[in-house]
Amino acid sequence: MAEEKIVVVVCGAGFATSTAGENEVKKVAKELGIKVKLNKRRATELKTVLSTMQPDMYLLMTPVTTELNAPKVNGVPFISGIGKEEAMEEMRQILKG
Repeated sequence: MAEEKIVVVVCGAGFATSTAGENEVKKVAKELGIKVKLNKRRATELKTVLSTMQPDMYLLMTPVTTELNAPKVNGVPFISGIGKEEAMEEMRQILKG
């Protein structure tokens, strides 16, 4: 396997919706044969994340206004089902890169 990719999954509380997003990241990583380290965080923790981590991707399960230091994917389609395949393809492209 290639090097481990760091993915931060961000939601309002850091529990339910981030777990749903985490499961989708795991699916894509397995499909691509990529090892991922997942970090579930609340949106209010982003400033700390920015100062302590260098993730490869953010999966946003809630809107955030903070400027991020890595590519981001809108994770809401994994809850609503609308646009899910497009979001998965965006994750594939980022994680392959």
